[in-house]
Amino acid sequence: MRSPFNTIRFKISILYVALLGLILAGYGFSLYFSLREILYHHLDHELVSKAREVGDLIDSYLKASVDRENFFLVAAKKVIRLESSREEAFRKHGIENQLLSILEKYDLRKDHIALLDTAGKPVMTSWNSLPGFLRNLPANLEVLPPKAKRKKRDGVTYLATPEFRLVWFSRRFVNGQTFIIIATTPTKSISDTLRKTLILILATIPFFLFFASFLGRIFVFRILKPVYAITHTAKKITHEDLSLRVKTEGVEEEIRYLGDAFNDMISRLETSFQHIADFSLHVAHELKTPLAAMRGEAQVALRKPREPAEYQRVMEVVLKETGAMTRVIEDMLLLARLDYESELLNPEKFDLVDFFRDIYERTKLLAEKKKILVGLDVPEEPRFFTGDQRHLRRLFFNLVDNALKFTDPDGEIRITLKQETACYRIAVRDTGIGISEEDRPRIFQKFFHHDRPEHDAPKGTGLGLNIALSIARAHKGRIEVDTTPVKGTVFTVILPVD
Repeated sequence: MRSPFNTIRFKISILYVALLGLILAGYGFSLYFSLREILYHHLDHELVSKAREVGDLIDSYLKASVDRENFFLVAAKKVIRLESSREEAFRKHGIENQLLSILEKYDLRKDHIALLDTAGKPVMTSWNSLPGFLRNLPANLEVLPPKAKRKKRDGVTYLATPEFRLVWFSRRFVNGQTFIIIATTPTKSISDTLRKTLILILATIPFFLFFASFLGRIFVFRILKPVYAITHTAKKITHEDLSLRVKTEGVEEEIRYLGDAFNDMISRLETSFQHIADFSLHVAHELKTPLAAMRGEAQVALRKPREPAEYQRVMEVVLKETGAMTRVIEDMLLLARLDYESELLNPEKFDLVDFFRDIYERTKLLAEKKKILVGLDVPEEPRFFTGDQRHLRRLFFNLVDNALKFTDPDGEIRITLKQETACYRIAVRDTGIGISEEDRPRIFQKFFHHDRPEHDAPKGTGLGLNIALSIARAHKGRIEVDTTPVKGTVFTVILPVD
């Protein structure tokens, strides 16, 4: 039973959800900490602005007063404790209106404001309840409460704890005195906002992941749909029907490559199966003929007693047909090994000039019986090539044998070796009957042969030219054919220069 967890669709979905979860978590927590930093920075900036406005308001009251030195506490009380004034001088200068506008802008009633002398002794504090830390505030403000963080910038000291934010700095007033102004505010509202934001982030991430996993599975299914189609098609393909193909129109590029590769593979398999079927048919046909001949001769010989000479004739026929069968089987084995065994070749470096001179001498002996002239055109200097001499000799003797078979007496066969920049061109030219246009595309096919019944030459197996082509290809070469009916044929073997 297949496990649903061991599928590409499941693994891609899990990877997609995991990556999306990491992205959402990273984005959510970045948003949370950025919001936290912005809110607290804004709060600190607002506290400093409030403290500076308090100092400015006190200076405004002092400037409106005649007795600045003795009126300082009155001014501080009015500003810090928000007590109204009935003095005409303050109304005249509009200080009360200024105080009201500041209260409306900064809402000082919600914060705690304190004024300390340089010795750290409280001079004036607002009516708001003080945090426990400030009730026994030391003179140097150096002792910090638990979990408190302090920093100093531009003459202002900032103090942060989980419960409140505090700023203080020194201020010299117009009466010549210097005091420390402290402003503090609770952070409960910001903490509540951040907590709700964090809960919202943590609550929405699973929802988005669930929704994304649902969409991801749909997208993955659509992406892998062509793969399922390939699988479905592959299951329907059998050796009896290799015509099915996968549709690759309108699919992603990678899937199209897979589908095209699969279709190419099926096409090659179809060609191979057809080749095997044709090959088997030809083999059966080629072996059937000599077997039928042997069986017929044996049946005739056994119908009645015969003379020893008759039995000897029958055995000669059987031996001849057995030899033909043996040649067919050996050629078939050679072709199979050339196609599938790369180690079949035993390459060695040798001189092509000497190689073709030897073939020329042997060809002359074979051509003497038919009174055919044989010529050789090779360079005077050595021409070296690395290959298997035994199989190359088989290649060229097959071409020579084919030329001898289809060349009439008093004809000519010529072997030519030429070297070009990147290859050797070896031509076997004859003045025979040539090859018809109808037969030309089939001359290298297995078991194709065109015998000449008017001649006594032994019937071929139809594998000679196919073997020659396979040997040439095994040496990274090829064979070209140029033929003219009645005038002759030229087989040109092209081999790469070392």
